[in-house]
Amino acid sequence: MSILDAAYLVLQDFPAGLNTKAILRRIFNKELWRPGTGTTPDATLYAGIIREIAAKGEAARFARGPVKGTFIANPLYKPAA
Repeated sequence: MSILDAAYLVLQDFPAGLNTKAILRRIFNKELWRPGTGTTPDATLYAGIIREIAAKGEAARFARGPVKGTFIANPLYKPAA
């Protein structure tokens, strides 16, 4: 599972939104993903979420949360059948 897939699963349980460090804590606790050799997985996650939002807009799995620096699972996202 990719870090973005894991983040989406985590965010589905937190409609108020989470920052990337909180998302990663939950990913690690649930053992959904393990980091590689990079030393900044929170920066990697942040960049990946921002890239997906920029590329896909309303079709992205993520949206910016109500508090600066947080993200939510996009309620408008429709997974492919």
